[in-house]
Amino acid sequence: MGEIIINNIHKSFGSIKALDGVSMNIRENEKVGIIGPNGAGKTTLLRIVLGILKPDKGYVTGVKRSPKFFGYVPQYPISYQYHRSAYVLYTALKLAGHPSKKIKEIAEELCRKNNIDPQSTGETLSPGKSKLLLFTMAVAKDPELLVLDEPTAMIDAATKKVILDTIANYSKTMIMVTHSIEELRFVDRIFFLVKGRVVFEGSFNDFSKLVR
Repeated sequence: MGEIIINNIHKSFGSIKALDGVSMNIRENEKVGIIGPNGAGKTTLLRIVLGILKPDKGYVTGVKRSPKFFGYVPQYPISYQYHRSAYVLYTALKLAGHPSKKIKEIAEELCRKNNIDPQSTGETLSPGKSKLLLFTMAVAKDPELLVLDEPTAMIDAATKKVILDTIANYSKTMIMVTHSIEELRFVDRIFFLVKGRVVFEGSFNDFSKLVR
């Protein structure tokens, strides 16, 4: 995949400056954690990386905007109200070009493995289950880039363990926004954003010393 370069990103919404010159170089197969207070620009940055938003200034290179290349879990779960969970997962795998001819069977098995009823529809899933389904979809594609925006928000303790175990064992490039110090233990490098600027970059140990 190569390196992802985020260079001098600026983004404003009216008079509100969300990002003020953010730069990051993310190495191939590196896990990066982004933390900061509410309003620091974390989610805005992820959306620019994925091409959902355009920056006012600066650029991002190394990211292919295709279903096969990246998996994305948004902060607030999207619910496919009238579609079965297994069908939603099947569609995601198919769009990503999953090599197996048994995608339907794989989708149903993944649902059961993660304690999601394959026949459940979006309107019957709790916010936590909806978030878990989105996480399952993102990881099942085995993307080159996994982008997670507060992946354990609204998740119960048992489901949180499943997600964190998966994050710990994920071997490709990952960018994760989180408010949890615990989750930062699973990343290689941490960026601390405040008011749209990077005020710290370093390891978990260095960040722990900063917090103390």
